[in-house]
Amino acid sequence: MQSSALVTHRCAHTGVKPYMCPECGKCFSQHSNLVTHNCTYTGHKPYHYLDCGKSFSHSSHLTAHQRIHHCVQPSSCPLGGRSFGQCSNLHRHEKIHTMGLKALAMLMLGVVGTVAAPLPAPT
Repeated sequence: MQSSALVTHRCAHTGVKPYMCPECGKCFSQHSNLVTHNCTYTGHKPYHYLDCGKSFSHSSHLTAHQRIHHCVQPSSCPLGGRSFGQCSNLHRHEKIHTMGLKALAMLMLGVVGTVAAPLPAPT
């Protein structure tokens, strides 16, 4: 008899995804991921923030929302000093320094094939 942890571990290496969503057919390697995915259809949001009453389907979304209320911004730009509540927002901001503002704006708007010269290095 194999433990469920071993089965899950093997799925990670083999790419097997035995848990299929009956609504859309998307497959998952872990049952818990299928349960979380099903929140999309049921609207179930088990993570609640009592201070403002908002609810979330993912615990990470609750954590990000709590940062708004507590003004926590753990990621800051070493070049500009601007702070961000999520690392992904910092990474988007850092592209300003490497790509230039025009190229970044076009990338965000979905303009394909646009190339702009990067900004000169700060002195």
